[in-house]
Amino acid sequence: MPQVRIQVQSPIDSLLQNLYTPAMPTPTTDQLRKALAIAEQIQKLEEEYRSIFAGSFYALPAPAPKTTKRGRKPFSAETKAKMAAAAKLRWEKNAGRTPK
Repeated sequence: MPQVRIQVQSPIDSLLQNLYTPAMPTPTTDQLRKALAIAEQIQKLEEEYRSIFAGSFYALPAPAPKTTKRGRKPFSAETKAKMAAAAKLRWEKNAGRTPK
C-alpha cells in the first residue's frame, strides 16, 4: 500500500499563501481574522483525520527499494549440468560424431 503523506502548515502560513497574492487588494482585518479562524478549523480537522488513521498506513514506513537483480532466476548446479550434457550431445550430433 503506498504511503500517504500530508504536509502540515501553520494556519498563518496557509492563510498568507492562499489569501494574499499581488493581484489581490490587501485584505481587511476582519477578513484576516475570519480566514485565520477557518484555517485553524481546517488544521484541527486535519489533525483529527490523521488521528483516525494513526494505526494504519500513516504508521507504516515507506517500502524499501528492491535491490535484487532483475532477469532470469539462477539455475541450480544440477540443472546446469543437465543443460551442458544436452548441449554437448547436440554438438556431437551436428558435428557428425558418435555421442558418448
